[in-house]
Amino acid sequence: AAAVALGALFPTAAASVLVALAGDEDFWVGYRAAEALTDLPHQGDAAGWGALADPGGDDAAARRRARTLEWLQRRGGVERRLEADLVAGPAALTESLATLRRAGATAWPSGP
Repeated sequence: AAAVALGALFPTAAASVLVALAGDEDFWVGYRAAEALTDLPHQGDAAGWGALADPGGDDAAARRRARTLEWLQRRGGVERRLEADLVAGPAALTESLATLRRAGATAWPSGP
């Protein structure tokens, strides 16, 4: 509840805190932080994609990517990103698909 409230009350300042919390060992803390991160007003899906693209190799980064991926998928953020990439060109699409693979997504093709 605190993560969701933080995102709603302080959307600009909350992103970095929610990114850190999304990797928390406690499932519900991380899950709700990832939800709030992907729901930040005025940021679209950018904050969620930033967490998804995190190159960290530790357990917290893996949890953050998995939880954020789930919320982006639930809310249509993956589809919106890929649709925009189709307009932007093959390089953008290839980068987004690589980010999805690193995050553990299996429902997306390997690239153009």
